[in-house]
Amino acid sequence: DSADFLARNGFEYGALYGFATDCSAGTPGAEGRDAWHKNTATAGATVTGAFYKLKWQNTPGEVRDFVHDAAWEFQDAPEGAPSGWCFWNAAGVDSSGSKTEHVSPDPRGGSRVLQTSTAGYFGIYDFSDITDLLAGGALPQSIPATYTCLQPESDIRSLIELGGAGLYADGQNATVNPDAGQNPGQATFEDIDAAEWIAAKDGEDYIVIHEDSGNDFGERKFLAKVGTPMKYYFVAMSGGKSNSRQLAMVSGVEGVMLSPNSHEFSGATDLSGMLAKNSDGSFKLSAGDVTGARRSLEAEVAIDDKNIVVTLQAHSNWGGWTTSLNPDAAGQILLYKPALPAP
Repeated sequence: DSADFLARNGFEYGALYGFATDCSAGTPGAEGRDAWHKNTATAGATVTGAFYKLKWQNTPGEVRDFVHDAAWEFQDAPEGAPSGWCFWNAAGVDSSGSKTEHVSPDPRGGSRVLQTSTAGYFGIYDFSDITDLLAGGALPQSIPATYTCLQPESDIRSLIELGGAGLYADGQNATVNPDAGQNPGQATFEDIDAAEWIAAKDGEDYIVIHEDSGNDFGERKFLAKVGTPMKYYFVAMSGGKSNSRQLAMVSGVEGVMLSPNSHEFSGATDLSGMLAKNSDGSFKLSAGDVTGARRSLEAEVAIDDKNIVVTLQAHSNWGGWTTSLNPDAAGQILLYKPALPAP
C-alpha cells in the first residue's frame, strides 16, 4: 500500500542477490573475476554458480549510511552455499578491482542479462530457472546461474572493422585506445560503460558498446555482432583533450565550448519496435501496451533498418549559457541508423 519510489516500481519487497561460485584452488572463483577475464578466459568460456540472496533488505522510509550497506556482505561466504564457495568479486575479498557497469536484459525475453566491466570485458548471466523458483510466491535463497564470457580482457584489434574511419590526430586509429595519450594505445577495450543488447531479424543479436576511458583523441562507440568471436563495427568517436576538433574549440552545441575535454556516449534505445508500421501506415504497437510486443517487433527488424537513439555527454561543453544551469555537461541526443557492410 506504500506510495514510495520502490513501491511504485514494484521493488518494495524485493531482495538483492550476488553471483557466487566455487572458489577452491584452480577455479575461476579462486582466480577472481578480473584476473580470470584477463589471464584465463576465452570467448565462450563459462562459469557455473548461483545468485545468493543477501541479508540486507530495504526498510520503507528509512535511509541508513554506508556502514549498513549490502556491499559489505560480498566479503562473507554466501548464505546457504556449498563449502568453499564465495561471491565472484573483482579481486577477492581484500582488494579493490574494476567496477561492473551497465546491465542490459535479454531483448528476446529470456532470463538472461548482459553485464560489462570497466576492465574491458563483458558476458551474459543466464538464470533460466528463476520463473519456476518464483512460482511458489517467495524469493528463493539461491538462483542457479551460468555466466558466459563474450569478450575477455584481451586484444580486440583484429576483431574491429573501421570502415575507413576512426583516424586519430596522432596518426593511430580507433583499433586502439590511447586512454593516456600513449602510442601505441591499449589493444583491449578500456572502461566499457554503457551497453545495450539489441535483437534483430533472423535471430541476430547486437550490442551497442560505449567506452568511458578518457581516450585523448576521442571516446569510441561500437556496434558489436554477437558471436564467437565477436565482431566490432566502429561507429563514431567524440571529444578528447588532444582531439583536433576539440583543440579548434568546435562544439556541436553553439556557445557552450569551455575547453577541450573528454566526451562520453551514454545510453542507447532501439526505436524500431515503437516505429514499426502496418501496410496501411498505422503503428503496430498500441499505446500503453504491457504485453512485451515492442520487444517482439524489434526482433523482426533487420539491423540496418533500425533507428537507435544515442545520448552523448560532452564534458567540454560547460561554458557560455550553460553556466547558469550548472549541468553535468551540455550533450546531445543523436539518432543512429546502422549501415553494416555485407558479410
